[in-house]
Amino acid sequence: MEQVPDVFGRGSGVVRVVGGREILEVEDEYEHVEPGVEYWIENQPQEDDGSEEFRELLELLNTSYGTHCSCSDNCQACPLGGSYTPCGEELVLARNQDVIFECSEECQCQSTCWNRLVQFGPRKNLVIKPSLLVPNQLGLFTVEPIPRGAFICEYAGEILTRPEAEKRNRFNDTNQKKNYVLCLNELSSDNLHQSQTFIDPERRGNIGRYLNHSCDPNCRTVSVHIGNPPPRIGIFARQDIPPGTELLFDYAGGQPSGTGSTRCRCGAPSCRGWLPCQQQY
Repeated sequence: MEQVPDVFGRGSGVVRVVGGREILEVEDEYEHVEPGVEYWIENQPQEDDGSEEFRELLELLNTSYGTHCSCSDNCQACPLGGSYTPCGEELVLARNQDVIFECSEECQCQSTCWNRLVQFGPRKNLVIKPSLLVPNQLGLFTVEPIPRGAFICEYAGEILTRPEAEKRNRFNDTNQKKNYVLCLNELSSDNLHQSQTFIDPERRGNIGRYLNHSCDPNCRTVSVHIGNPPPRIGIFARQDIPPGTELLFDYAGGQPSGTGSTRCRCGAPSCRGWLPCQQQY
């Protein structure tokens, strides 16, 4: 079995040639340090609750985008891409975009083209240890320096229907539990329609669940589409990050409104004082 070399050493994924076809295999070796949490490499739907909303969610997950590429030049000028550019030995964001469309297995380009990054899984050399900001809580840290625009990891977990997300938000608020539900808001290309994606890694998810909040974060979220909706939530470095630093993003997506009843402890000069009642971006 032949392994295809990746000059950028992306994430934990490796590309192998199986039966004459290139197959990406994500080898995420991170584990949860908290008991009772199931490790998921990528998003999966919530349990079937028999609702119409759940049926619609499954239909959405089984929908494929109609646009694919047939590039033969590493997708440097791909109609889907142009989102990433080399920085040293890795790919980083080419500009400050909020939405990315990566090439997928439906495309005819190479599996190691320049328009594939998030799908390779989380970067290496991340560590979970006690947070420097939040007492009695774990945080996610980097062992090595991370350049601005570099991919950290996906915020992966259960994809929820709106009613289930609202139910979990109410439960967490009533019981004063930490709320992991993240709401990703997206506008259509004509800015007339809004879609929402709800991700919850509290019970099942990846290493992204250990990212804490800051009103002045060193990371940011990006909506990443890979082959089909709904989008994935990619966490990228907002600035150059030195080794040993705790990785943080803004749970409110930079919005000043929608604060909840939990005190924010980020200590930033721009601190809003309260965590949002529902994480959103």
